[in-house]
Amino acid sequence: MSKINNEKTVIFDFDYVLFDPKKYLADVFDRLSKIHGDPSFQKTASALYLKAREGGYFSPDEYIKLISESTGGRLNSIKIEQIIYNQELITGAYYPKTLEVLDQLSKNCILVIFSTNNKDFFKLKAKKIIKYFKPENIIVEKEKRDFVHKLNKFTQNNKVYYVDDVIDYLKSVTSSYPDVISIWKKTVNYVQKKGDEGFVPNFIINDIIELPGIVLKK
Repeated sequence: MSKINNEKTVIFDFDYVLFDPKKYLADVFDRLSKIHGDPSFQKTASALYLKAREGGYFSPDEYIKLISESTGGRLNSIKIEQIIYNQELITGAYYPKTLEVLDQLSKNCILVIFSTNNKDFFKLKAKKIIKYFKPENIIVEKEKRDFVHKLNKFTQNNKVYYVDDVIDYLKSVTSSYPDVISIWKKTVNYVQKKGDEGFVPNFIINDIIELPGIVLKK
């Protein structure tokens, strides 16, 4: 293994950078509708998902409760849990090049990951990639903005790269830490928000496979 270059740190957002939550949810909704026996139940499953994340992030326990109640107990909690926590569905939602990119970068950089998630659910979702991150470099918060003040210890290195799919958070981080190199992982359905127009990231990528060419360039 190559010697770690402590002057380079790459900070990843989880969802829409390494993991595709839209694919995961589509598969969950599809499975739920199939065991319910009604294809139109996908709409109900989607609406209840939004309700289950009103606290700021998705609560699996709340979702299981809502689905069970909506079906009058026809779908019991055990059946719903088996779908939500299905490792095949979770693994299948990683972007195709995620492991390749993490493996390549981990040999040359310090890797940091953060997410707004239920902590236990995040551990399950991140099981496939957790080996690439030291425990102290895994940050799970209720709000993305709670994460910004924790970046200070990582910005002591000469080069820090921050990868996110949301312009607003790239803007927030680079406002607090001007030397951080911002990389926008552009997603197909990204909706531009007010204030985005005034910010230009250092790099824009469409696929995670483009990242090593930016970070490892000498």
